Amino acid sequence: MTVKPELKEIHLKIVYAGPTKSGRATNLEKIHDHFHGNGYLSMKQRKTIDGETFQYNYTSMSVGTIRGIKPIFHIYSIPKKVNGEIIKDYFLSGADGIIFVADSQPYRLEDNVNAFREIEQMLHTDRLAGDIPIILQCNKQDASLALPTEILKRHLTSEDIPCFSAIASKGEGVFETLKAVIKMLGKRIMPSELGLEMVEN
Repeated sequence: MTVKPELKEIHLKIVYAGPTKSGRATNLEKIHDHFHGNGYLSMKQRKTIDGETFQYNYTSMSVGTIRGIKPIFHIYSIPKKVNGEIIKDYFLSGADGIIFVADSQPYRLEDNVNAFREIEQMLHTDRLAGDIPIILQCNKQDASLALPTEILKRHLTSEDIPCFSAIASKGEGVFETLKAVIKMLGKRIMPSELGLEMVEN
């Protein structure tokens, strides 16, 4: 979370996590196309302090004001084939909300569990667990023998986290999931605590 008092803006970071090919980038593509309309999702490139280069998908959006403050959401998708240190240092660090995209196909269940556990362990290592809201999206619900959302959630976590059904390739469930995390983050925007003056809408 970054506050810019002079502009009455608050910048928040949302991270899409999940196993490879679960639909993280597809979610970002649908979001980017809706808010920007050009169909070209931004591919960013960064270099670590060790000189390793990696690419990731990124987009941004804004949705009016909350208590007189303009929130700007910076949305990232964790790329495939990057190590845990990159995930922790470049994506989870500074994150305000996480959307975990699970692949509902039965043969991907173990991949989902492993990816979710990895994220949990990283958050616990940095003592971030509980501070960053996590939302579960069960994608590819149109797949043959797709696991019901309740079963997927039961395998992934015992926590009572929000869970959404989705077919991201068709745009179904994409914005419901996004709205849920935005709503959760919106409750944390208290202008007085951020050194900002609240404006009644």
